[in-house]
Amino acid sequence: MLSGTGISIVSTVRNEESHIMDFLNSVSGLSQPYELIIVDSESSDRTGDLINSYSGIPQLKYIRKNCSRGEGRNIGASLAKYDYLLFLDGDCEFSKDLLDSFRRILSGDYQVVAGLTELSGSPKFSRLKRVPLYVGGFEVTSPSSNLCYSRKLFNSLGGFNQELVTAEDIDLNIRAMRSGAKATTCRDCVVRAFTRNNTWSFLSQAFWNGYGRGQLRIMYKDSWSDITRGERFGSGFTFTNILRLSWAFFGYVYALIKRGKYPHK
Repeated sequence: MLSGTGISIVSTVRNEESHIMDFLNSVSGLSQPYELIIVDSESSDRTGDLINSYSGIPQLKYIRKNCSRGEGRNIGASLAKYDYLLFLDGDCEFSKDLLDSFRRILSGDYQVVAGLTELSGSPKFSRLKRVPLYVGGFEVTSPSSNLCYSRKLFNSLGGFNQELVTAEDIDLNIRAMRSGAKATTCRDCVVRAFTRNNTWSFLSQAFWNGYGRGQLRIMYKDSWSDITRGERFGSGFTFTNILRLSWAFFGYVYALIKRGKYPHK
């Protein structure tokens, strides 16, 4: 199950002109067999032009459609031809060994494999850790910026919940674990991503992260006690972390007040 395992890489992008070439160059160095499926939510910059002009990836599918991340990933997954789906963000970079590292883990018949993400950018943002949630010992907050699913399991779960504004990857992971999926974390499957480049975008991200947790709290209100929460202050009591958690709390409360209907898949 090593070199012969095909992997379909699915990426959703929007206005990634500054990063997309580095991403494509990283993908082009990966070991075959693989394909790359990019769903572009109608970028207004040169993202689409750069993708269309790139010739270094023989199996590249490019779809342009205004959609949410969840819908875009579902579209990409629906076009995949291999048995494993690897969700990567279009602003990340990685070594040529990434797929081989995933293949080694997948040889253990895992259905879900979460990779690691190293953040680059402003040190005050990049050193912060997420507040994890666990189901059955697996960190369900492992994001879909570096997350591999068997296509069979993904399809059986119905894919990402397109009704969610955010946290659609956490929801998918929760449903996978509750279905009895075999999951693990691959510490050799590493990508490098970038933090937000200014304080306002950083706080906006924190707000929507908190909003996503609020959505999940409503969706899983009858079984929330089964979800274990990790250390909230794992990044310390720095001003930046407290500010981040405060904005996340505002987003969380806003979701609870709004109390929209967040249907299960």
